[in-house]
Amino acid sequence: MKKEKLIEWVKPYNNDDSHPYYRPFVVQSKDEKYDIFLAGINPATPIYRKDIDLNLYIDLLTDYAEFYKMYNKVREGNSKPKMSRTRLGITSFVNEIQNRTNEKVLETNVVPYPTKNKKILKQTDSGVIAHALSLFHAVLLDHSPGTVIIYSKGSLEYFVKVLYENKLIDAKPSTKLKMSDLENSSGPFLEFTYPTGKQCSVFVCRHFMYYGKEGKTYSVFRDKVINHIKNNS
Repeated sequence: MKKEKLIEWVKPYNNDDSHPYYRPFVVQSKDEKYDIFLAGINPATPIYRKDIDLNLYIDLLTDYAEFYKMYNKVREGNSKPKMSRTRLGITSFVNEIQNRTNEKVLETNVVPYPTKNKKILKQTDSGVIAHALSLFHAVLLDHSPGTVIIYSKGSLEYFVKVLYENKLIDAKPSTKLKMSDLENSSGPFLEFTYPTGKQCSVFVCRHFMYYGKEGKTYSVFRDKVINHIKNNS
C-alpha cells in the first residue's frame, strides 16, 4: 500500500489539527492483504498531530506491536489504565482466531474517527462521520475480506448503512434483534458480493468489553467463525 494513500486516509478532517487522526486500521504489515476483518464502532482514544508526527503515526499503524506501545503511553498520559476491558477482549479473541486458523486479522472500526466516548461520537459533525464511513468503505474494498466480524449494535447499524449506501446489498436487514441472538445464530448474519465477484460472510457478536481473558461465553460464536474460516480458506 502506497504511503500517499495512507496519508489521505489518516490525516485529520479537512487537515484541521483540532481533529484527531483517523484510524482506518492497525495491521502487522502494510503490504499484506487481509481476508478477515474485525470491526467495532470507533476508536476510543483520539491521537492528534500534537501527540505524534503524521509520518510516524502511519508507520505505527502498520506495526501492530509498536502501535500499542505508543497507544498505552497515550492512555497513561490521559490517566487511563494501559489496557481497557475492550482491548483485553479484542486481543484475546484475535489471538485465538489467528492461532487456530493461521490467518491474520485486520482490526478496524466502521467509523474510524476516534472519540473519548459514544456521547461525543453522537455529537460529532455529520461531515466528519460521513468521511469516516467513506474511509471504512475504501479499506473494505481495498482488502475485500471474505470474513467480517462486527461487534456491538452500533457498529452493526453503521456497517449496514455503509453496505446499503454503497450498493453492496439491495436491502437493509433488520438490526433490531438482540445481539446475543445474532451471535448464536447458526450461520452468518448476512452475505454480500464485492464488485469483483468475491463473496463476504458477516458475523455479529456482542461488544468485546464483555469478553474477558478467555471469552467463555463467546465460545460457540468463536468456534462458528473459526470453522467458517477454515472451511473457506
